[in-house]
Amino acid sequence: MPHLRLYNERGFLSGHYVYTLICQEDGGPLYIKVGMSSNPVERFSTIRNGNPLTAITLAALDLPHKDVARLIEKEIHLAAQWCHHSLEWFKLPVDQFDAFKACCAKILDKYSKPGRPRLRWTHLDCAELVKISDARKLAHFRNLRRKGAAYIDFVASGGRRKTA
Repeated sequence: MPHLRLYNERGFLSGHYVYTLICQEDGGPLYIKVGMSSNPVERFSTIRNGNPLTAITLAALDLPHKDVARLIEKEIHLAAQWCHHSLEWFKLPVDQFDAFKACCAKILDKYSKPGRPRLRWTHLDCAELVKISDARKLAHFRNLRRKGAAYIDFVASGGRRKTA
């Protein structure tokens, strides 16, 4: 699986990402979510929880500044108005996917700097991300069970103590 540079040398999240999550069910139309995140892998896990469609591909664009990420995300949203579905989601027939990719490529070309590598999407396999996400979730619940009911109540309350 390609590697995203999510952490800097001190272990903190680094980078700003524009991501696309491509979903499809039973050969139907493509649903594409275009968003911005400092951690697209974690964002994938969050989106997956409320999404009934099968995730096919997560692609992320690593950018140096949040402002640039925000501009690129906005331009993709504007350029793809022809297939806008709801909020950050776009819906299009499979045969129009090349047109969507062409919209994105024009925008990436616009923001690519001369003398630097062209901006490119890093494609991540959703099947692998699902395995990672499920393993994290399982480890989290095992940890909660190990710590006991009082800890589970504390976490569920958002870290607030119950007062009598």
